[in-house]
Amino acid sequence: MVEKDKSMEAMIMNDSQKEWMMSLLEFRNEIGDIKKDRQRRDFRKMKGNVFLYNGRLVHGPYKKEIRESWLKKLLEVQEHINKNGPEEFRNLSLITDEELNKIRQIWLEEKHEFEDRLPKIYQEVTGRKLNLKHHFRSAYNDKEWEVLKNVCLEEEPEEELAFELSYRLLDIENRFSTLQKRKGIYNSLESEIKKCFYKNEEDAENYAFKKLKRKKEMGVSFDLKAIREEERAEWEEDGGA
Repeated sequence: MVEKDKSMEAMIMNDSQKEWMMSLLEFRNEIGDIKKDRQRRDFRKMKGNVFLYNGRLVHGPYKKEIRESWLKKLLEVQEHINKNGPEEFRNLSLITDEELNKIRQIWLEEKHEFEDRLPKIYQEVTGRKLNLKHHFRSAYNDKEWEVLKNVCLEEEPEEELAFELSYRLLDIENRFSTLQKRKGIYNSLESEIKKCFYKNEEDAENYAFKKLKRKKEMGVSFDLKAIREEERAEWEEDGGA
């Protein structure tokens, strides 16, 4: 994606009847701002692993606050177009209910964000309740989320991932608590701990450099099985390309 859509910008500037598209252009340019892209992303890949390229960490998916901010802005643009755009765009959907429900499912099931922000964001912007297709049961909500967040900030202010690790482990324990057989819980907990055991990005980068150094020093004697498994995970995460 190019950083700015200059052709669209020129079209809007030269035609006052297309001013309603300005919010769409501004949102598109914000997403395409390459200079800010790295700081918007997590320093870990999707599955929590870290690796180096040209002497620094390869960043992964967008951070929670960025995802939520962009979703809110997208809905605001949609509302603006529906109210101020031409008649034929009054019912335009930039994102469908089906897509919103899928995003919500990912945030809840894969990212363990049990505060369930998506329906709240939707209602804040549109004034309407989202038609929820899936009903997720949790013993916790946004109140417990805030309590946990504040405790982590007070007790471990320097541990940037302490809160994320805590809510992930808490959510997994909550899910397994409703099952008669808790098979797989230890593997799930271990997986989340491996994603969040770094203090911060600097700590993760130092870890990656030390690991690379061991590989070079020990050669084939280094844990080849672990290396192959990590490389396979990275390959699968990138879509097998």
